[in-house]
Amino acid sequence: MELDHLVLLALMTVLFTVCSLPLIVTFAADFNEKADLTALRFISVNSIVDPWVFIIFRTSVFRKFLHRVCCRQTDVSTHKDQLGGTRAKSGITKV
Repeated sequence: MELDHLVLLALMTVLFTVCSLPLIVTFAADFNEKADLTALRFISVNSIVDPWVFIIFRTSVFRKFLHRVCCRQTDVSTHKDQLGGTRAKSGITKV
């Protein structure tokens, strides 16, 4: 449970930093209308993406995602082991 919240906090911090960095840079630089517009677009993207990050990385969805990824990797390795055992029993060898 704590790991889920920590991942969400880290992701939100990185997202906020990336989206607000152009705005900070434009304040330090000389006036440039095009750069200001780009910085405002970045900060707007942050407010659009934040709710989606919360929805995707809430605990239940995040756990289902991890469970599917972990189970899929286990299923693939089990399937490969079963195929390898079948080939060994039937006398089929890889070329």
